[in-house]
Amino acid sequence: MFLPIQLPDSELFLLGRPMLQARLENLQAVGPEYDLDYDQNRAMLSTLNVGPTLDPRFQTYRYFADARRTCKTR
Repeated sequence: MFLPIQLPDSELFLLGRPMLQARLENLQAVGPEYDLDYDQNRAMLSTLNVGPTLDPRFQTYRYFADARRTCKTR
């Protein structure tokens, strides 16, 4: 079994264009295939996973009842 050489990204350019082209073709041949729908779904999921954001100017004390005020009941 052939194990690929693990080089840091900063040294990959030393391999030369033919070797890099061969590695790219090998990765494309053995790797999974993704179509446009996959990319669009990933983009949509990444926007949905953002979650709510807090507004630093939102002052909650204005919207809660004051404990010192009494409620009148009939």
